[in-house]
Amino acid sequence: MGSIPYILPWILLLLAAGTACAAKFLPFKSIAGIAVISILSLLMIGVAVYDNLISVEFEEMVAEAEAEAAVIEEWKYMHLDELSLIIAQQQMPEDEDVATLKQFKSYGWLSTNADFQRIKEAAQAFVAKKGERPDAQRAIYLYKGIPQNVDQTIVELTLRNIGYKIIPPKEDEEPLVTANALYFGKYVELEDVKLTALALIRAGVNLTSIKPFNKQTRGNLRAVKLEFNEFVAKRPAITPSEVVEAKKFK
Repeated sequence: MGSIPYILPWILLLLAAGTACAAKFLPFKSIAGIAVISILSLLMIGVAVYDNLISVEFEEMVAEAEAEAAVIEEWKYMHLDELSLIIAQQQMPEDEDVATLKQFKSYGWLSTNADFQRIKEAAQAFVAKKGERPDAQRAIYLYKGIPQNVDQTIVELTLRNIGYKIIPPKEDEEPLVTANALYFGKYVELEDVKLTALALIRAGVNLTSIKPFNKQTRGNLRAVKLEFNEFVAKRPAITPSEVVEAKKFK
């Protein structure tokens, strides 16, 4: 079946050559000449029509195969992100990090510290919330704003893994050093806003504000952006339980 579209043009060529020979060597007005040329012409028309039908069917098969390949490609990159994220999260801490943790412990820090608890709670809530949002139900959104005071590779992989396309900063933009305000577009679902906020809190971002964009535009209807807002800097950090229990953000 797959080779027929390639064979039919050669059959047409042979029929055309046969018709040309018949027209040259047989008397055109004789019964034999008319019969042979008519039969060859009818065969050419039939093969041409069949070739068009096969070509249309072949194009549909190619389009279907390309769509399946695109799905497989998307699945591949999604799971590559998951694998990369797992590998990144399993890296052994560097000696400097271990020394810093030991130093904090020497100052009197405990694992029950509120900052530690908020991150642990956010991690647990993130896993639970992600389990409630199957990949098939997850929309694709745009995300911008990964601050420099977090591991940008892990945060980017996490966000891509939950359906975001990351928008890199422009060349003339100043890098985002720290952030506290999360803005989202009109068409970003509430549960996806929660999942995003939990991912950021888990990474160590102290969110003090989660709200829709002040001005909704065509470009941000399906977008999420993290910024630093000095007007909300003195507010208490939003807790994971507040994120999970929120009915809406405003």
